[in-house]
Amino acid sequence: KHTHSSEAISLIEGEMFALMFNEQGNLIDKKVLKKEGDFIYRNPQDTYHLFLPITNYIIYREVIGGEFKPGILAEWDYTKTLKEYISQDLKCCNSSCKNPCSFNVVKNRR
Repeated sequence: KHTHSSEAISLIEGEMFALMFNEQGNLIDKKVLKKEGDFIYRNPQDTYHLFLPITNYIIYREVIGGEFKPGILAEWDYTKTLKEYISQDLKCCNSSCKNPCSFNVVKNRR
């Protein structure tokens, strides 16, 4: 989460999943961003969020107001919530993540 400002994402190429969590780790918002359709997402200041590629690659622009400051990582394990919204087992694909995963979106989940 970013404690100093909100963040806006503008998708340029590909498709991605935008997820927002509350302090307890419960999913409070989700949206699939596509080049043709909904391609902008804003998450408010002080909310945990995660952006996951759906296509093989994504290109997006991230805009955060003010001076850059590193975000805060969640203390809770978000994979439990994510398992409800993905269709395959979690697999490592990114060594910089706390819980690196590869995801497919489960369509029509609410």
